[in-house]
Amino acid sequence: MKYSTIALNLVFGTVSVTLASKHVRVHPKNNNSAKHDSTLHEKEGERHLKSGKSTKSKTSKSKASKSESSTCSYTDAAKSFDGDLMSIDWNELRANLFPSTEIQHVTTQDFLDSCTDELSIPYAYRTNWHLQVSDPAVVNPNSNQTSPLCMASLFCAFKGCNPNPNQGQENLTSSATIAVNHCANLQGIFTGGDTSKVIWDTLPADSEAYDWVKIPNNPSSNLPMKAIFPKNAEDVVAAVNFARENGIKISIKNSGHDYAGRSTKKGTLLLNMKKYNKYSSSIVSCLEGESFGKGDPCRLAKDRGKPGYVRVGGGENFAEMYLNVRSYNEAFGYQFTAFGGASATVSPFGYSMWAGLSGTTGGRARGFGADQILKIEMVLASGDHVRFGPTDWDAPVSPQIYPQTKEVSGECLNDDEWGECDCDIPFELLWRSVRGGGPGYGVILSLFLQLHKYEQYEVAGIAGCDFGLPDSPRNIKSMSVRSNFYIAYYMQDEDFFDGENAKHNGTDGFKAYGEVSYEKRSACSTPATTLGSFFCDGEGTSTQVVETYQTFVKNWNIASAPGLSSPLSITLTDDDVQAFQECTKFGAEYKAWVDINQNAGGGGKPNRFDPEVKAKNYTYNPVMPDPNPNLNMYCNQNPGECLAAEADGPDMAPPTVGTAPVLIPNDLAQEAFNNYSISVNYAAFGPGTMHGSDGMDSVTSAFRNAGQWTSLFLGKNPTFGPLYDDTFFAGAFQEFFQPNGTVRDEFGDIVLPPYANPLHASPMMYGPMKNDTEKACPEDMTTLERDEKCFPLIEAVFGSKQLKVLMAAKGKIDPSNIFTCDFCVAAPEIIHP
Repeated sequence: MKYSTIALNLVFGTVSVTLASKHVRVHPKNNNSAKHDSTLHEKEGERHLKSGKSTKSKTSKSKASKSESSTCSYTDAAKSFDGDLMSIDWNELRANLFPSTEIQHVTTQDFLDSCTDELSIPYAYRTNWHLQVSDPAVVNPNSNQTSPLCMASLFCAFKGCNPNPNQGQENLTSSATIAVNHCANLQGIFTGGDTSKVIWDTLPADSEAYDWVKIPNNPSSNLPMKAIFPKNAEDVVAAVNFARENGIKISIKNSGHDYAGRSTKKGTLLLNMKKYNKYSSSIVSCLEGESFGKGDPCRLAKDRGKPGYVRVGGGENFAEMYLNVRSYNEAFGYQFTAFGGASATVSPFGYSMWAGLSGTTGGRARGFGADQILKIEMVLASGDHVRFGPTDWDAPVSPQIYPQTKEVSGECLNDDEWGECDCDIPFELLWRSVRGGGPGYGVILSLFLQLHKYEQYEVAGIAGCDFGLPDSPRNIKSMSVRSNFYIAYYMQDEDFFDGENAKHNGTDGFKAYGEVSYEKRSACSTPATTLGSFFCDGEGTSTQVVETYQTFVKNWNIASAPGLSSPLSITLTDDDVQAFQECTKFGAEYKAWVDINQNAGGGGKPNRFDPEVKAKNYTYNPVMPDPNPNLNMYCNQNPGECLAAEADGPDMAPPTVGTAPVLIPNDLAQEAFNNYSISVNYAAFGPGTMHGSDGMDSVTSAFRNAGQWTSLFLGKNPTFGPLYDDTFFAGAFQEFFQPNGTVRDEFGDIVLPPYANPLHASPMMYGPMKNDTEKACPEDMTTLERDEKCFPLIEAVFGSKQLKVLMAAKGKIDPSNIFTCDFCVAAPEIIHP
């Protein structure tokens, strides 16, 4: 049989039902999950249909009544585990798991046997689908991957994404150099596109790092000791209770895409959620004129002006969600736009917990991933299975775009019934902490995510020509002009393209094609400015971008508006102007981002799960490792035979290694470019991200105030931009984040402001020196010295004040740090791994 896509609930016929004042349309084969979803899981029994078991013995805990005990039960056992696996009776856990849920013992050899094949082929062919476990009922043919250990970056199976067995003694320069040399993605940037020189255990030749990875008992290994694939909530509750009672800590993997290796932890019980219940095939339309119950997500969606929602379960990734929403739209007419990340194999879970940026589905207008959540279902360290969300709110006041939460309510599942919890659970604290505060507060079982009203999806491009390597003269000019345009189009005030700016010097100036309102400019977002793309919602938005850019280029030399300039004082020749104007494109060729995900331009990869597709394009020869030159064209011409995948495929080291992602305040983006040569990198910030808070989240002020984030380079590796060094900290950092000078607390310690982007952070990134924020953490220091004398990454993300608040919250929600990951918030005894 020939499969046209990864087969996530393709429409072979549909059923339309109305339940609980919602319109739910599903595929016949998913009828159970649809009914389950539409009633918000009033019962959890459908997962036991095959076994015939009751849920009582597993999801319910024996607890005192509320009158006897008002505080949920936590133990300190998680602090006492001494590493003796022989002392643990794993049969006790096995007896409480779903019959088909296995407990897997983990070794380094298991990891090597299961997770390196995909890295043994050229980068251009790789996809994370071959490292993630695929459910044959959903993805068929499937990956045949059985290991819970695989992740997008091989080195991230080790502490700090560094396989060096002598960690702590090496300095930044040496560790960053090794990582960069083993990152095909970065090598492609440095060489103008050649990514074929990084192949597992082959290239670079004589690699010491590959020998380190293969050491059986490498002390730097960060692999868990045991792992399970939970099938349902019962499995998760059983695992959490068992871990707490036996002093074991838990790590959680949804997609394994994290660039800092936060989905794995040495000595833990790993919960890999890829086999957990999937719900996104059930799309809920919140019907106009209907009334909804207090805890119903449609009630909040309605007051947010949103037409519906999708529930996403456990380990579902964006591809699964996007394709299910597309199937619904194709069956019933395009009604919804799903919000999420650019890489289809990323999951909405870790993404949303770290705020969640979207440069392809309208982040500038719609906010962060954390802002899309209507309701959360999770299991806490106490073993309680809960769901919660806002139940009272005030209407937004401009410029706020969403209602402001006043009350958060929740309930617990006891004896298969949702109802009042028999202990006090801090639902408001959970709601505030989970959304933007990072992972580690519990196991999220599902998220209820708002869907947006569909508008025509359009794409514009302003960098459609190849001007050579990044440092070629014309490419430097192009990048400078484009950076200025991104700043003007995305970050300048509402009247930038009108009024005095449009009339500057008595010429047409930067006057736009038609009227370019701030609202229309907010309809587009960009994930990577180097590609010169704009992803927009609304008819005519792409035409507007291109026409505006062409006028901008035409008048570059004669009418530079106040504040716009190039740090290189660039003057464009007539040939430059013509070349830049011709390198544009626009149109509505695609209906949604997922269509581009299946296209080579959005990370689409030939579906090698299907032997017929594999035979057509997979021509890898170890002697001549360059990919088939028609590989990209194949997905462009045959998107139905390609996976909705990712642009940054599996690699040895993460693509962010050796860099520091710094958030640049929106009102200082032009100054950053003019005075510090900090160009625009990721432009997914706008009025939505600035004003999308519901007043009760942990998205940092640095995120909310940002106009973009950019990567500064660590050490002295090959670079095409400014360094994350003393010059940055003494200049831009002080001006942007400490304009009033260094702040100290009552003990005289420096209070660090938030400034780092956790979604793309490198484990090698530290904050400045603890005793002097004008000094970068010295690159010649060993890791142990850096841990002692420099601010840790987590403090650069949240800032000192908010980190203390989140640590206190973690102490109330998970006092024993049962849920643990490196570079995450921890209860007070731990700040940095």
